[in-house]
Amino acid sequence: MRQDSEIAGVPLKRSAFSTGSNRAAACWLLLDVRPETLGPALDLLAEHGTHNDLFSGLKITGLDELEFLHDYPLLLYLDGEGLSSKALRYVESLANLRGLRLDAPGSGIDLTCFPQLEEFVGDWHRDNTGAGHCGELRTLRAWGFRSAQTGLTSLADCARLERLWLVRPGIESIDGVEALEDLRYLDLSYAAKIEDLTPLAAPTVDLRELSLTNMKRISDYSPLASVHRLRRLKISKCAPMEDLAWTRGMDYLDFMSFVETKVLNGDLTPLLSLPLLRYAGAGNRRDYSHTDEDLNHLLNQPRG
Repeated sequence: MRQDSEIAGVPLKRSAFSTGSNRAAACWLLLDVRPETLGPALDLLAEHGTHNDLFSGLKITGLDELEFLHDYPLLLYLDGEGLSSKALRYVESLANLRGLRLDAPGSGIDLTCFPQLEEFVGDWHRDNTGAGHCGELRTLRAWGFRSAQTGLTSLADCARLERLWLVRPGIESIDGVEALEDLRYLDLSYAAKIEDLTPLAAPTVDLRELSLTNMKRISDYSPLASVHRLRRLKISKCAPMEDLAWTRGMDYLDFMSFVETKVLNGDLTPLLSLPLLRYAGAGNRRDYSHTDEDLNHLLNQPRG
């Protein structure tokens, strides 16, 4: 990863966006625009524009007057920290954005303003609107995601969404996940209200990796076995599992970790029947049938 540097006294910050993009240049470094660098930063923008080999976009902190953004309608990436409602109205003029990160925004934002958006990262304001109209969105990493609609149904029209990370979402279900047919990576953390994983059993769900963390109300893990091509599964600090019999049929699974999620009957032998499983992390509990070392030794022996 490229390191922070500077140009003409203006810092260049490492990007929080994915380095790859589907339809735009990779995002590595962002020009650091804040009150103390505003003048020289605007000079650099005037000289180099937003498409150059020096920086991929802008990181804006502590500014309200962002009228200069109107001069750069083709800007691809913007990272904003503590932007006020006034500042966000200028941001909404950037219809060509491919990546948007917002930390502690002062108001909601209308995501329909960004028809080309591929990645959203950051704090989700309760007044955000239009997420379902981001037809090019591939990655959504949000803290505090919530919607007036049930579960994930507000994202149902994000047909190209591939990666979804939600931390402390204010949703009570994952209804709507079945509409996200391109989704391959799902990570849910501190989703305290979610009990039912049944929507993951829909035939349209085609995940490759699933991570569940600090979800204490899960009532049944068996729907996960219906995600037939799931390869990596992490269940950390979640509600206890009665047993591991529900994993039968997960023939593509090659990695499973359930450290700090207890298996009540202690029997780990069902994992030995999964043909591609090569690593399992259980946590070396004294009441389990195998230690991690013994279990993984067995998993990596030839099996008929």
